[in-house]
Amino acid sequence: MWHSVKLSTPIVESSAGRFGEEGLARTRVALVSRVPLLEKLLLRAGPELKRITRRPFARALSPFRGAERPKLIHCCYHKVGTTWFSRVLRDVAATHGMRFAIGHEYPAIHRLEHDRDIDVFVDPGCHVELDAIGPFVGSHMLRDPRDVVVSAYFYHRWTQETWANIPMAQYRNMTYREYLNAVDQDEGIATEIERAEFWVRQMLRWNYSDPRILEIRYEDIRVNERETFRALFTHYGFHDAAVERSCRIAARYTFDRRAGGPGTHLRSGAVGEWRDYFRSFHKDLFKKRYPTALERLGYEKDENW
Repeated sequence: MWHSVKLSTPIVESSAGRFGEEGLARTRVALVSRVPLLEKLLLRAGPELKRITRRPFARALSPFRGAERPKLIHCCYHKVGTTWFSRVLRDVAATHGMRFAIGHEYPAIHRLEHDRDIDVFVDPGCHVELDAIGPFVGSHMLRDPRDVVVSAYFYHRWTQETWANIPMAQYRNMTYREYLNAVDQDEGIATEIERAEFWVRQMLRWNYSDPRILEIRYEDIRVNERETFRALFTHYGFHDAAVERSCRIAARYTFDRRAGGPGTHLRSGAVGEWRDYFRSFHKDLFKKRYPTALERLGYEKDENW
């Protein structure tokens, strides 16, 4: 049975200038802050239920400070928190009635660039032509490529992704997953160093001076997760209540709570883990394949590591 809730103060002030986008924002804040149960339901409902029930009210649920509603795009790379951020942003988008998509395949990228009917987009590979999507606010996350190599090695040994389970001549007619499990760890990591070329090149060609994009280092967010997400949602242009709500959503997906060890997508996430796995010949191979890359990305001062 539903029970009415008596509010001690009016939710919406009727004086001139209190309506429009600002009025809607004040209404949202007042209603949620005065009804704790509603706030709990908002946070606990699953992203899919939120997506279905809140999309019709997207305008009233807008998290933005003003009338503008720019697209939000998070750019990243394989094994750079893609699954983690996708879960957070999918839930944040659903909570605020926004349309969400991930660019694992080209049709999704084409839809963002041409149809422009996506509000929040995760681009795992930095493939999107940013100038083609209209007004946007974005974020970009970088990780030490050596840690990317180690993380990819352990992930690819069990992944069910299609490409890794197709026999290939270059891997002795085994699938890539089978190959990594057939060779020893040192050879497997060396293979991953060679395969990392696309991702390292993408990191190097990225524009790190675009004021529309908040730059995040994976190493920083692992040290101070809450404050990094707060900076992220503030950069996106969310009003204060939406920033707080989104931070609480992000806390539900905190990496330490979700990491599950070997055989899971979020295996370890440790910073500097490459030091436990790179032998001297791995270091030499990396330096030969990607000379000065670590210096240019800010992870080393020179090649003497």
